[in-house]
Amino acid sequence: MPKVSVVITCFNYGRYLADAVDSVMRQSLQDFEIVIVDDGSTDDTRSVAGGLITKHKGASISLISQENKGFSGARNAGIKAAAGEYIMPLDADDMLAPEYLEHVAGLLDSDPGLSFAYTDGELFGEKAHELACVPVAREYDFARLLRTNIISFSGMFRKSAWEETGGYKSGVLDGYYDWEFWITLGESGRRGGYVDRPLYLCRKHGGSRMDSLAGQYNRIYNQIRMLHPKVYAPFSSRVSINLARAVIKAQSWLVDPVTHYLYRKHPRLHSFLREKVKLFCNIGWSL
Repeated sequence: MPKVSVVITCFNYGRYLADAVDSVMRQSLQDFEIVIVDDGSTDDTRSVAGGLITKHKGASISLISQENKGFSGARNAGIKAAAGEYIMPLDADDMLAPEYLEHVAGLLDSDPGLSFAYTDGELFGEKAHELACVPVAREYDFARLLRTNIISFSGMFRKSAWEETGGYKSGVLDGYYDWEFWITLGESGRRGGYVDRPLYLCRKHGGSRMDSLAGQYNRIYNQIRMLHPKVYAPFSSRVSINLARAVIKAQSWLVDPVTHYLYRKHPRLHSFLREKVKLFCNIGWSL
């Protein structure tokens, strides 16, 4: 049984698939398998996947071809077929830094109480320069996760956690399926861990799933709240909802740009300030 199953879901991203697979093949931790899910693509995804399996014939790479089932259906299909102890979902247009599996699987190995772990990320690609700042991940805090997705990029989780909580939900959300999955894990009492390194490489090319969800946050957030009424009960009043929105806007307009600047330009100062805030301000609002 491999330590990690990297599940690469692909819908009409055959042109990027080789980059995703090659980034996994270059991992410092080599105890993995790759499961590629062709989710009803109409481009050359299937033939590209076949070529990659031939190219890396010494590695464990498999291909699942199915009719289009969307984000949740594709990921669930790949995870169901995966044999690894840990699952690492990877979008076909993204990549992993060479140390990703080593550091994130290592954190899960070191703390059996963690059900999932995640890292910071780097943006790359033709549209990366258009963003004022890179979304910055945060230390795990379930109360804060309920308000905004502090897990800015994909994360790794134990397959047992996916099995015990029912996996990604299909047919009940219009987006943010991964955020809802992290909330499901947290609601069941499972904890996450954060690796403070930019190890997930997110391609910005103007046609991604996240780009299509721009401007739909409020509607999808309300859908998620309806799926988890017990954990959202403290935030059920109109005042609480408006306060949460104000906090999210303040973070996006002020905290994230400042954090991003310090993170990239003055990493030592960033680490120092974050530790001081964590030490003196127990308010769930850290750098």
